[in-house]
Amino acid sequence: MSSSLLQALEQPPGPQLAQALLDLGTASVVTLEEARAVCSALVGLDRLPPCGVAQPRDADADVPATALYMLASLFQRIEDEHALRHLQERGMPQLHAAYDRRLSAPQRNRDDLLFLLKIFAMHPDPAGLERIVTAARKGMWSEDTLWQAVLGLFGPDHPQAPLLLERLASPLPHGFIAVALLDCANSLLLSGLEADHPFACERGLALLEDYLTDNDRRYFSYAHSATAALPFIPRPGRDRLLALSLDHASPRVQLEAAWASVRVGSKAGVKLLKRACLDPRRAGVARAYLKELDLRDEIPEAAYDHDLLAQSELCLWLSHPHEYGRPPDSMKVADKRRIYWPPAHEERDVWLVEFSYDSTEEERPKRGIGMVGSITFCLYGEGTPERDPLEVYALHCCWELQINQDPRAPAERSVEAGLQLLGEK
Repeated sequence: MSSSLLQALEQPPGPQLAQALLDLGTASVVTLEEARAVCSALVGLDRLPPCGVAQPRDADADVPATALYMLASLFQRIEDEHALRHLQERGMPQLHAAYDRRLSAPQRNRDDLLFLLKIFAMHPDPAGLERIVTAARKGMWSEDTLWQAVLGLFGPDHPQAPLLLERLASPLPHGFIAVALLDCANSLLLSGLEADHPFACERGLALLEDYLTDNDRRYFSYAHSATAALPFIPRPGRDRLLALSLDHASPRVQLEAAWASVRVGSKAGVKLLKRACLDPRRAGVARAYLKELDLRDEIPEAAYDHDLLAQSELCLWLSHPHEYGRPPDSMKVADKRRIYWPPAHEERDVWLVEFSYDSTEEERPKRGIGMVGSITFCLYGEGTPERDPLEVYALHCCWELQINQDPRAPAERSVEAGLQLLGEK
C-alpha cells in the first residue's frame, strides 16, 4: 500500500507538490522507497525554472513553502538507515545542484538557499561545507538570524566543526554571521575542542570591542557573546575587553564577565558572583555559574532563602527572550502560603511575586505578578497585582489544569471556578 508521503511525492513538481507536502505536516521518510521518491521529485524540479511560479506559503513557518523547500525539509526527518544513506549519497548532490541554480537570483530565493545551507550543515560533506563557507565569506544575507541555526549545528560531535572555525577565521565574516560564528566558536571551545578562537586576531578583537561598547539594548546579547569568548582570547588583548565587560550596562553581561574572570584565574570574579547570589534579579544565574565553576561551596547560605529562591525563579522566567528578555527593575514577594494544589494532588508552598519594569519595548504591562511553586508563569492581564492573592492562585489553578488537559479543568477560566477547585467556595 502506498504511503501518504509516496502519494504526495507523486504530485507534479511545483505548487501542487509543495501543497501536498504541506498538507502532510511533519511527515518522515521511513522507507528506502520513500527516499527514492524524494530523489525522483528533486529530478522533476530540475525541469522547472529556478525562480518558478508563485508558491503557497506555510503560515506557521512564515516562509515561502516552495516545492524545493518542502523536499529539503524531509532531509531533517529520516527514520530509516537505508533511506538516510540513499538521501545522503543521491539526494544531497541534487540539493547542491539546486542550490547552485538558485544562486542566479539570491534575494528572490533567499529562504530556499538559507534553508539548504542548514540542511548542508546537518548532512556534512566537503561540498556542503564549501557552500556554507562561501556564502558566509561573501556576506550573503548577512543579517539573517537563520545563520545562528546553520552554524549552531556545528556542535562538538560535528566532524567538520574544527575545519569550519579554521575556514571562517580569516577573513572573519560580517554582520550577524560574525555573531553566529562567535557563538559557535564559544560553544565548541567550552565543550573542550582544542582550537584557536577565530576572534583571537586583530579584526576579531576589534569586533568584540564593538559589541561591548554598543549601548543599544537590542544588541546586549552580542556583548554577552563577546564576553563568553574572553577565556579563549590571549593577553594582552583580553585585559581591556574584560574591563569593558565588567563595566557593561547589562547585569547579565557583568555576571558573564565575572565568570570569564574566574576562568582566567581572577578571585575578584568569585566575589562578584557571591554578591550577586543575594540579588534575586541575578541570583539564579550567579548560582549556576558558581556551580559550573565547581565553586558550589562559595554560594552564601543566605542565597538558599526560600523567598529569594522564589523571586530568582520568576526572574529567570521573565528574562527569557519570549517574555521580557531581561530581569525586572524591581520585585518583591506579594504573598506566600502552603496550599492544597489540585493540579499536583498535594499541598505545595506557593508564592506570588510582584515585579515592575521602568520601561518595556514589547506590548507587555510594566507591572505584573507571577506565581512560583508549581509551573512558574504570569497570567498577563488576568492575575494582576491589584487582585486578592487567593484570586490569582485560583486563576493559575484553572490555567494549569487547562494546559495539562486535566478533566477537572473548567471550560472557562475564572476566579469563581478556581476558588471552587481550591476548596475555598
